[in-house]
Amino acid sequence: MSMHEVFLEAATLQDAGEVSRVVNTAYRGEDSAAGWTSEIGILSGPRSDTAAIEQLIATGTATVLVARNGDARSVIGCICVEALDAATWYFSMIAIDPKRQAQGLGKKVVAAAETYVRARGATRARMTVIQIRRALVDWYQRQGYRPTGEIEPFPYGDDSVGVPLRADLNFLVLEKVITAS
Repeated sequence: MSMHEVFLEAATLQDAGEVSRVVNTAYRGEDSAAGWTSEIGILSGPRSDTAAIEQLIATGTATVLVARNGDARSVIGCICVEALDAATWYFSMIAIDPKRQAQGLGKKVVAAAETYVRARGATRARMTVIQIRRALVDWYQRQGYRPTGEIEPFPYGDDSVGVPLRADLNFLVLEKVITAS
């Protein structure tokens, strides 16, 4: 894959294990500890698992998009997109393999997802970020995402998102207008 352009394609059930690997290593794996995307110290346990990603892909209510490593076809990045209404799409599970981070790939995956949802009628992209993750919030703001003023509670007690290591977690809602350029 050229680093100048990122192509995303819908993940298949066969991709679920690779998507799970990328998501878990990007957020909570040993390789993530040195990076600014790490949730180590905030949450423990897996961020997701293969079965949950298979279910997400199979239900079709959201689309998991993957970026691949050229001829090797391995998953090196992913993002999940879901229509909230005709104009607004929710972005989640944004992850880049830690070995491929700091190459501008995250920015390109988000931009390619914006193009994908814009082609389906979206005019806004929305996401939530753990509020204390200032470096990540700042990065999304540099990509044009702005706080809406909304704060959502963290789902304490829902081990499917990991085990919180702090009692002060909540989500900051960010949104970006993504009209045609």
